[in-house]
Order: sequence, then C-alpha cells, then structure tokens
Amino acid sequence: MNTDRPLIQLSRRGVRVDLQAGDLERLQADWRRQHFIRLPRLFDAELVALVQAGARRGPWEINVHPYSGTEQVLNAPSLIGMIDFQFNTPALLRLAESVSGCGHIGAFFGRIYRLTPGTDEGHDWHGDLRAGRRVAVSVNLSEGVFEGGELQLRATADERPLGAYANTGLGDCVLFRLGTDVEHRVLPVTGAFARQAYAGWFLSEPEYASTLKRG
Repeated sequence: MNTDRPLIQLSRRGVRVDLQAGDLERLQADWRRQHFIRLPRLFDAELVALVQAGARRGPWEINVHPYSGTEQVLNAPSLIGMIDFQFNTPALLRLAESVSGCGHIGAFFGRIYRLTPGTDEGHDWHGDLRAGRRVAVSVNLSEGVFEGGELQLRATADERPLGAYANTGLGDCVLFRLGTDVEHRVLPVTGAFARQAYAGWFLSEPEYASTLKRG
C-alpha cells in the first residue's frame, strides 16, 4: 500500500478523493495509536504556490495567545477566506468525523501563521478544547524545510508523551486530537526557514454553508 499518495487533495479546481480499500481503517488505527494522522499533499502544488505568494505580500501581525505563546499571523482576509472555502469541502469534513470519531463537524476555519527562528515565537503546552473545537489541523506551507518546530502531544494528567511529528512535507496536513485529557505544543524553530502553516480547527458548529449565506 502506498501510504504517501494523496488520499484527498485540494486545488483551485476542486477536490480529488482517492480513498482505497483499507485507507480509512489505517487512518483510524493511526489516530488511536498516536493521536494524529497525516494527509500527504492535501494542498496541491499550485494551491501551495498561491498561498505562499500571498504570504510573501503580507502584511504580518504579531498575535499573542495568553494561554500558549506568540506567533505572527497573516492579515489577508480574502486569501484566508478562499482557503477556508476549499477546506470546507464535505469530503474532508466527513473524513475528519470518520477518523476522529468526534461526532458531527459543521465547519473548519483557519489562519496562516508562522514561527520565526531566533525569536521567542512558539506555542507552549495548551489544550484548545473550547468554542466547539473538535479536531486541530496544520498544513505545512513553509518556504523551505524548517528545523525544530515539532508538534508534540502529551497526556494532561501525568504529562506522558502521546505522539510527536515534525510536518515538513510541503502541502502535507496533520490532523490531531483535542480533548480534556490531551495537550499539545510546537517546539521552537531553528535553522534558516520559518515554520509557516495554515492551521485551525474543525468545529461542531456553525454549519459552514450558513456562514456563506450570512456573509
């Protein structure tokens, strides 16, 4: 089984799904074992290049999370809205439900952030389980292979390590578990390249279609 092929891929032209026999069961087993899954090349090369070009234009702003740390976020509502639209394809929402077993997912909303080497930017241990959040997501959009920046998960009660992954594959996506019993962090970034990602949360509500009608 080729575990590095895109199981689902988003592009400016739509979504392509290539889930074959055993893929869903493998993803569910990975989720139970390590509390995260990887979706290779969820963003195709053209979509990655489009987002990277927007990130170069900026502007970037400092965002301070009182519970986890500091990051830079891209202030580009039109670009973020376009990616949110692509990400809310029903096929991806239903896949997240099936893998995580978290119940109904109504929408996904994200941001583009980066953590720069040689700064105090980073995400310390935190939980994120609030405001209807069910599953967390990070898609790698970095301009080069960053060093450090590993996603780590641990048990809340005894700080036992649960899983870890440095998502350095361009366009690759990591979905990871949220819960009262699990926390996560992102280690400081080193080397020559920033860790740049489209990241956010699958939510139980609202329904994404209703936000389009209101907007």
